[in-house]
Amino acid sequence: MPKQTYSLEKGGPKRLELAWKGAWKNLTISLDGQELGVIPNQKALRAGQTFVLPEGALLDVKLVQKLTAVNLEVSLNGVPLPGTAADPEQRLLGAYAILFFLAGINILLGLVAVLFQVEFLFALGLNLISVMIGCIWLVLGFFVRRRSLVALIAALCLYALDSVLYLVGAFSMGGDPTTGLLMRVLIFVGIAQGIGALKSLKQPPV
Repeated sequence: MPKQTYSLEKGGPKRLELAWKGAWKNLTISLDGQELGVIPNQKALRAGQTFVLPEGALLDVKLVQKLTAVNLEVSLNGVPLPGTAADPEQRLLGAYAILFFLAGINILLGLVAVLFQVEFLFALGLNLISVMIGCIWLVLGFFVRRRSLVALIAALCLYALDSVLYLVGAFSMGGDPTTGLLMRVLIFVGIAQGIGALKSLKQPPV
């Protein structure tokens, strides 16, 4: 049975537990081991359900379909719980994790191509330039992790430019860029989610 546990405040103990059966059936919400309620099926979960905690706070649980995934969003009095899909820190983490991934792929494969003269990697455009681009991704990821909106926008612009060059190259060679383009769209969306996350994190607490 899948299960997730959350704290009600940042750095606090994980008091809230959500457990369900396959396909989001009979999702049970418990606080400190005491059952608060059960959401019977996926339809009800997509509609969203609200539970009143013993201290009077309102807990909202909802299944949300997004472009890249289906997320379980849990909030307390309208504020996403730490570690949940809607938590700004989690969304920002996802953005700079993608940048670090791009950095690692470009640097590692670029170095392998150059050091071992791998023709297949050369044909994919991986070389010393890839290593340099990877270093740029690494620097941008570092500053995005430090909550730099400028670095995040720069990363989006760079990836958009890289995607345009990818399309031009694919069409010029008579290839079908559909699969690669879909992957790039998902990556772009993953990076872009950091913008809303940064704006939320920079807002003063209510």
